[in-house]
Amino acid sequence: MRSTPASDRALARQALAGSFGAFEQLFERHFDRVHAWTLRHTESTSDAEHATARGLEYAFSRLERIARGEDLALRAMGAARASLRSRVVHDSAIESPR
Repeated sequence: MRSTPASDRALARQALAGSFGAFEQLFERHFDRVHAWTLRHTESTSDAEHATARGLEYAFSRLERIARGEDLALRAMGAARASLRSRVVHDSAIESPR
């Protein structure tokens, strides 16, 4: 008999209580989805990896909200999108000085 996987809410509560295993499960559950999304929105694997890391870092810094039911993947993708935009703006400023 297979057990039902814990919800993101339950895992976030466990991670907040100090469970590294719960944190790890959340990371593994969402990394591929966020990374695939960032790869579709940039031509650079390096930029996609950076944005994925920044997005997940931001989402995990908001575990209290995830524990209350906020969607971790959407929060991470929103932060990854912001990271990609800021890199584009930064790179544009370097390429075309005023």
